[in-house]
Amino acid sequence: MQRHLPLFSAFALAHLMAIFVTACGSGIASQISASITPTQATVATGSTVEFRGDATGPSGLWTFWWVQESYDLHPDDPSKYCWFLTVQDASFTNCPFGYVVIGSEDTIPSYATYFAPPTPGTYHVTFQTWFEARNALASGGKTATATVTVTP
Repeated sequence: MQRHLPLFSAFALAHLMAIFVTACGSGIASQISASITPTQATVATGSTVEFRGDATGPSGLWTFWWVQESYDLHPDDPSKYCWFLTVQDASFTNCPFGYVVIGSEDTIPSYATYFAPPTPGTYHVTFQTWFEARNALASGGKTATATVTVTP
């Protein structure tokens, strides 16, 4: 025999769950902050620049770095955001806007090296932090972006 909640009870339950999720998510989000240093850099093609990502918030924060222009081309495929854990994995083959190499995803402060591409232009390196669940949308992750001018 199948039981159904009365319409009022189902509505009340759904409303209470929405309030709980919103309160929890916004509470954590308001506790998290992210910053990147330097916020601007100028480098020659083929050169590197070091970045530091800082974050505050509850314990259990994770970090992530990417090249914004690569993200914009492939927003649903993190494997194409042009970030790597080791230099041996990195190349310009799939990263025409440059790439970042990071040391860890769970250490704050977080450090990244941006490898400027062979093509001059203005590019952006983004640092993100989010809470434990490793899901920025569900936990209110925060980002900070640096502008990199690559010169000939």
